[in-house]
Amino acid sequence: MTPEETTHIAPLLATTRTLCLGRYLVEMPTRFVRNSETRAKVDDVSIEVTPQTRLAFDAELTARRLELEAIHMADEPTWPLLRRTYEVPLRDAGLIFDRAEHPHKGRFGRMLELLAWRNGFKLKMMLRADDNTFPEDANEPMARQLGSNFHPQLEALRKLYTKTRGMAEGEIPTEPGLCIANGFVQGRTYQAEVVELVYQLDGAPDVFFGFSEDSNLKEKDTLLQRSAKVEAAMKLADTTTLRKGVRKTEHMEFEEWLMHGPLADEVFKGTRFQLTANEATGGRDKPYTDLTFHNGARVPQPEMNWQQKEALGLDKKLTHATLTPAEAMAIWDQVTSTLRPRPGAF
Repeated sequence: MTPEETTHIAPLLATTRTLCLGRYLVEMPTRFVRNSETRAKVDDVSIEVTPQTRLAFDAELTARRLELEAIHMADEPTWPLLRRTYEVPLRDAGLIFDRAEHPHKGRFGRMLELLAWRNGFKLKMMLRADDNTFPEDANEPMARQLGSNFHPQLEALRKLYTKTRGMAEGEIPTEPGLCIANGFVQGRTYQAEVVELVYQLDGAPDVFFGFSEDSNLKEKDTLLQRSAKVEAAMKLADTTTLRKGVRKTEHMEFEEWLMHGPLADEVFKGTRFQLTANEATGGRDKPYTDLTFHNGARVPQPEMNWQQKEALGLDKKLTHATLTPAEAMAIWDQVTSTLRPRPGAF
């Protein structure tokens, strides 16, 4: 870096905090804050954990129940969308809603929607199920053919709920389990677990890390083995390589590719860096892991209409990347050198 770049970036790198991402740890500069766009799924159960007061939760639970009770099936107006409710385990506040997956899809496909509150956190979990036990379907050939997994799915949801808890961001668990946004799912590796997290540079519209971990994803080849295909696409996009290859740190071995060129639909050049681990050998004990760093592309945002984007100033195109390539590489090298499996996570 130039002296000016060093002066600009040194304060950002000076203060870090330990984050638990999936079953990994990383030292992240404190100016990077978690973005709202996150995802967690364990054995087909989608999980959201959100800090919330009990008063706010009670109001939300009541509103959701009334909302579901007011909806009826589109092709059978006398049939309610909501069939019944169940209590949540551990005598926690909340309900499990047994509802049709969609008003237009028929009653056979069910969605088990859990809303619960424990120790200052709202837990929302969703799991699809099939139920052919409606008396009206007793003589339906399709229902008999498809069968029912409703009760096993309900028990699986309940069991996973007892292993899930809210967690402050700075907390580092010591037992086996998976760190998700605002929460933790206790247990050794599940058959299928997916975590996606984004950390954006506070005050910058275009700088962010994206982390993903998937225990059920396994590619035929690795990032570097796809070099010819990737480089052909890079040439068309006027993108160049700053660095690529196999990299070994104190904690891990992974492949990385650092690119410089236009990102998304922007006309100016930014940087996109990527590392992958266990891409072609992934599994429950060594999940496929991907970390990216973007500089010059709009940070992920929730879905919104153009009026909402206009109100937030998100309708205007970016004009430049916040960081220079050298500054981005300095952040990348410091952060990725600390990525490691969390002791006891597996």
